[in-house]
Amino acid sequence: MVDDSLIIRQRLTRFLSNLGQVQIIGESAEARDAIDRILKLKPDVVILDLQLLNGTGFDVLESIKKDKPAPTVIILTNFPYPEYRKKC
Repeated sequence: MVDDSLIIRQRLTRFLSNLGQVQIIGESAEARDAIDRILKLKPDVVILDLQLLNGTGFDVLESIKKDKPAPTVIILTNFPYPEYRKKC
């Protein structure tokens, strides 16, 4: 889980943990740290915010999509821009 907001990460963790079949194996607020953790931990799914500390979700997305097999990525953002949707 990658989001610069601790509150969002905590709420998502609480929500997903209640589903029963989800295991949170890592979280980060920073782009570079997120890339390192994702490439090391090899999660099946990454929940990714676009606005991060020291970078963007696009930086993370570009880096982790090079790894095969790449995880499924769910983008969370408050930005409603069509160009962001297309870039994702």
